[in-house]
Amino acid sequence: MAKECLESIKLTDAEFYQAIRSQIVHEDDLIAQRLSWLVSSQSFLFTAYAIVLNGPAVTRSALMSRQQALIYQVIPGIAMISAILIYCGIIGGAVAMNSLRKAFQAQFATHGRSAVPSVQGNIRTLLLGHIAPLTLPLIFAAVWLVIWIRGGE
Repeated sequence: MAKECLESIKLTDAEFYQAIRSQIVHEDDLIAQRLSWLVSSQSFLFTAYAIVLNGPAVTRSALMSRQQALIYQVIPGIAMISAILIYCGIIGGAVAMNSLRKAFQAQFATHGRSAVPSVQGNIRTLLLGHIAPLTLPLIFAAVWLVIWIRGGE
């Protein structure tokens, strides 16, 4: 049913270009939001970890010591999981933008490269723009993994 409705809609090249472009902008905004969530969550978790790590060792009850040890182990796990989940969202946005670029290229392949502006820059600027979103979550996860593994030493 939905496919039949979509097939009956015919867009002009300009409308198609605008639709693809607005979807790419939307996905790019979502990636930026996810990267912001990543940096915010990681800074919060690093701060919490430092507070637990530097917490006073004197006059602590046994319960408080157990809680501190538990939190000391849990924070890196939460940080790694959040980095991985946010990374999945960023990958999803990158995949969606790639599909949109392919649809754009298929639509305008017969028009020639100069007939319409690019929807997302050239390959170099695209790759440079995606370096941070695609690597920062992995870097944070790796750092937390090292902290988690070395934390017991």
